[in-house]
Amino acid sequence: MPQPTVEALIDDLDSDDAAIRVAARDALQQRGAVTVDCLLMALAQHASARASSMYTVTLKLLGRTAFGAVVEALAASAQSDAESEVARRLGHVVRGFGTDCLADYVGVLRHESPTVRAAVAAGLGGCGSAALPYAEQLLPLLADADRQVRDSTTLALSRLGADVAPMLSHVRRGGPGGLRRGALTVLADLVDPRELDPADQAAIRRLINVKQLDDNPQPLTACFLAWIAVRTGDQAGLLDLLGLSDPEPATFVLGATAADSDSHDFQDGPPYPQYARVFVTPELDGWTLVVGRWSSPIDEERSDDVARVCQELSARYGAAQAYFFGAQNDGSAWLVAEHGVIIRRGASDDEGAAGDPEWEIGEPLPFEQQERARLIAEGGDVEFEWEFALLEMAPKLAGALSINPLGVGAATSARGRGVLALTPYGAVHGVPPGALPI
Repeated sequence: MPQPTVEALIDDLDSDDAAIRVAARDALQQRGAVTVDCLLMALAQHASARASSMYTVTLKLLGRTAFGAVVEALAASAQSDAESEVARRLGHVVRGFGTDCLADYVGVLRHESPTVRAAVAAGLGGCGSAALPYAEQLLPLLADADRQVRDSTTLALSRLGADVAPMLSHVRRGGPGGLRRGALTVLADLVDPRELDPADQAAIRRLINVKQLDDNPQPLTACFLAWIAVRTGDQAGLLDLLGLSDPEPATFVLGATAADSDSHDFQDGPPYPQYARVFVTPELDGWTLVVGRWSSPIDEERSDDVARVCQELSARYGAAQAYFFGAQNDGSAWLVAEHGVIIRRGASDDEGAAGDPEWEIGEPLPFEQQERARLIAEGGDVEFEWEFALLEMAPKLAGALSINPLGVGAATSARGRGVLALTPYGAVHGVPPGALPI
């Protein structure tokens, strides 16, 4: 019985039968080099998503046999349309060839196509520790003329891990000058910022100071957003009363990213990484926000202390509030203090500290009552709708009583500059490593 042709096997890659697709993939892999051009032609013809996926898988399995042809096909497709689906899939193939193609990757690091250079750098990064002997050859791409290549190289070196830190520190001290900025970005992604050379810390600080000159208010978002709002512009007084230390200048983008990144740092043991630092905003419409999971009024680890500091802050400044808002229906919590007294603490569910029946304090605030009254007036299943209204209560209540961080923007008046400060947790345990956008 004659063997099926390469073209027939490629047709089988789009079969409704998974077993037929797998058999065709394996048969094409066994045929080797003769299949490569046909697979590339099929991929260029805008096939179905299923067929295209099988083409890319098969090309990756062909490894070094297909490497050169795939690279040149990527260069050609990117030259006509770097955003096309064909270029995207070819880039995926190049990035996924793996450790068998380490030498091949290095051979095309200087390819004339920036799309190829970016994909090759990402491919090396994906090889992990196996690519460490080639890390030095990635360095020149940190100063590539193309932004995509620079970003891909930064990520690739970060993925190689702390073993590349000495090499990057050498670049920071001895050059070449064009690589210093990229080397600093990678170093910041690998080590605690406080462990950076003092000269590097100063360089970051200078850059942020320049950025702050035209740093306009921007929405403060996070998957797990927590903040304390205080009716004052006395940033220094807040830092002192809250025991926050080592304030460093921070743009809105930097502050929001730090808060979001840290709140995802769920490690075994005490949640110190989540609580290590906060973004203290400039005065915004008469209020200063302390943004970060450390400010959450509902976390079991922090609930009592947040209640205490809000009482103290409100005694000094008249009003202080603490909120938590989970952007993916993870709940809301709110605490409102005035003149040294907590008048309200509530939450949307019985998670965390709110599971204690004595945790809730005070009667529903007028805004809460108005929201429930609105649902009653609209009719329908009030209790069902009220559960969802509570999930989104924190930012709405903040907007009514103080300032909603999700609504900060061009219309928000700002005075002063933001800082990223260490909490008592951060002062003792350090902060999570990771480069943050400035």
